[in-house]
Amino acid sequence: MRGVAGMLIALTQAGVPDRDNTCHWQCGDGTHCVYINAMPNDFCTRSGYPNSMGATNDDPAHPDKGTWCASHSGQPWCICKWAYAGVVHRDGCDYLDIDCSKSGMDGIGNGVCNDYNEGTGEQVQQAKECIRKKCGKRVGC
Repeated sequence: MRGVAGMLIALTQAGVPDRDNTCHWQCGDGTHCVYINAMPNDFCTRSGYPNSMGATNDDPAHPDKGTWCASHSGQPWCICKWAYAGVVHRDGCDYLDIDCSKSGMDGIGNGVCNDYNEGTGEQVQQAKECIRKKCGKRVGC
């Protein structure tokens, strides 16, 4: 059992992986379900507003300087499943390194793929293809 403290951390710090280093608790919000192994140093500026708010744009080596992403660069993170679909659409399948077993409620199939299966847009279709490529067809995307 994860306990109240673990739930409070998960509920108050959206995106921070759970105590067991997964997104399983985070995915309880219905959004922060895709586990990435390392936050890229340009994630906020690439993903745009509102993430890009505060970017100083004064250091090409650290594009996210001034954003909330800057302090999490290189660390694991639980990102929004809909943002993941947008990133795959815009930047390709290999831009983010995801962990399929640490994503979703108990794996990427439950909390990500099951919601994607209800969507039909181009971004969702590309995200599903990317997940099948990275996680295999068994996940149900």
